[in-house]
Amino acid sequence: MVPHWMDNDEDGFGRPGTMDMSCAVPSGRVDNDDDCDDLDRLVYPGAEERCNAVDDNCNEVVDEDRSDESLCGCDRRENEGSLYQFCDDERGWVTANRYCQSRGYELVEINDEDENDFVTRESGGETWIGLNDREIPNEHRWSSGGTSMYRNWAGMEPDRDVEPCVKLSDMSEWRDVECDETNGFICETAY
Repeated sequence: MVPHWMDNDEDGFGRPGTMDMSCAVPSGRVDNDDDCDDLDRLVYPGAEERCNAVDDNCNEVVDEDRSDESLCGCDRRENEGSLYQFCDDERGWVTANRYCQSRGYELVEINDEDENDFVTRESGGETWIGLNDREIPNEHRWSSGGTSMYRNWAGMEPDRDVEPCVKLSDMSEWRDVECDETNGFICETAY
């Protein structure tokens, strides 16, 4: 009798907790239980790590860097249950937001003073954050759909002009500016 495990995504790695025994390994089953996501054939031990907020290679690290270069073109940092990408490549707010979302992240949602201090320190300031009032003027919301009510506006901000996007300044304060201004940006996802 040999043990075998289900391999739903047919990547050669079985799903833990699905062991059965028989004289031979039947079709659709494999001789190991090493898969960490048996519904995605691109996720398995030894898979190439992609910039997508997923542990593609089952080593319990999300979007780890390769050698000395950043996997996502940005510097990766972890803090308080979130994974951040600090991106120096200057883009407009909409393009930065799309970049984050295409990789399974969102522009950062700042929940409290500690997180604001962390992202200011790590970014050096002048970076896009996810707060904006693009949909309803003067009703600032997070692009992630998050509900954080923390705000750290600079004096006289928001200034009620038609400046719907928000950036973090190098003084850790927030300013509303035109969305086509180019800045670095910070992507965030929970892990």
